[in-house]
Amino acid sequence: MATNQRTLAEKWKKLGLNFQSYRYTFLGPDHEQIVAAVELFIASEDAACRLASDLLEKSPAAFVEIWSDGRLVMSVAKPPRQPH
Repeated sequence: MATNQRTLAEKWKKLGLNFQSYRYTFLGPDHEQIVAAVELFIASEDAACRLASDLLEKSPAAFVEIWSDGRLVMSVAKPPRQPH
């Protein structure tokens, strides 16, 4: 998979695009159960973080972690629901 990522990154760079790989891991309330995991190529860290918040809001997961190049970029918890 690393070869594919490198190849894609090289192609995008030649086209003047600067995408970075971000891995989103959506976790259950216990921080152990993985609800979903996806890898996306996004142009900026800010955009990756905004997308994480938007996706978490629509997801059944309680938390999302974003990783890039082996470092934790952001970890977000879904706010508790307010009783009606």
